[in-house]
Amino acid sequence: VINAEYMGGLIKDCEKSIVELKYQCNLETGMNIARCDELLINLKLAITLLPSIPPSTTPPNALEYAIKRETLETAVIYALKKDHIEDFEGNMIQLRAFYNESKNVLPNSENKYGLIGLYLLYLIYKNRTADYYTELELLTLEEQKNPFISIAVALEQHFVDGNYYKILNTKQTVPLPIYNYFLDRMVD
Repeated sequence: VINAEYMGGLIKDCEKSIVELKYQCNLETGMNIARCDELLINLKLAITLLPSIPPSTTPPNALEYAIKRETLETAVIYALKKDHIEDFEGNMIQLRAFYNESKNVLPNSENKYGLIGLYLLYLIYKNRTADYYTELELLTLEEQKNPFISIAVALEQHFVDGNYYKILNTKQTVPLPIYNYFLDRMVD
C-alpha cells in the first residue's frame, strides 16, 4: 500500500516535471533534447505508479488522469519537434486510447481536437487510408466539423480530387503551426 504522503509528493513532482518539460521543449527558448528526454522518461515511469491510472481497479482520480493526459499530449508534440515520427505515432496511439478511457473522468482537453487533427494529417501523409477512415469514424459528425479536424478532412478530399492547388493553399489556413510538419512533407 502506498501512503498518501508519498502519493502527494509524486503528484507534485509530476506537475513540476510537466511544467519543466513544456519549457525545455519550447523551440523559442532553445530545446534541450537531453533534458526533455530525461523528463519524459521519468514522467512516464511516475505515471505507472499513480494508483488510478488504467489498468488499475482503483476508482479514477481526475488529477492523476490529467497528469497522464498532459504528459502524453506534450510527448506527441515533442516527438515531432525532435523529428521522431515513430515516437509521435506511439504517443498518439496511447493518447487516443486515453482520451477514450478518461472521457467520464475529465472534460475534453483544449488540445484534443488539435492533436487528433494532427494525427489525421499524419495518416494522410503516410497514405494509411484505412486507418484514416477508421479514426474519422470514431468522431461524431459534429466533431468532424471542428476546424482542427475539418482541415484534415478537406485535405484528404483534395488529394482524392487531385486538386493540388488547394493542397498547396491548405498551408495558408492551418489552425496550428505544427500542422505544417506533415503538410511540408506532403507537398515536397
